[in-house]
Amino acid sequence: MNGDSASPSTPFSPETQAEIIRRFGDKMADVVAGAMTRALREVAIDARSAGVRPEEAVIGFLHLCRDMHESLMQTGGNDGDRQN
Repeated sequence: MNGDSASPSTPFSPETQAEIIRRFGDKMADVVAGAMTRALREVAIDARSAGVRPEEAVIGFLHLCRDMHESLMQTGGNDGDRQN
């Protein structure tokens, strides 16, 4: 998403890429970064189709992700593991 990307396939800065590796380890870093990249691209594509500025949609999506993360941390992250 910027010119300072860590590699041509990801929009993340070298610092962000290092943080992803630190959090998830080498094996999962590519999986996590790839999933994040695809999700951000899809949000931008959907925004354009809806006549919304892609930057605003991406920022909104990231805020939603943060809010969901905070909610999961407060509940212990177990809500999704329940089966009815």
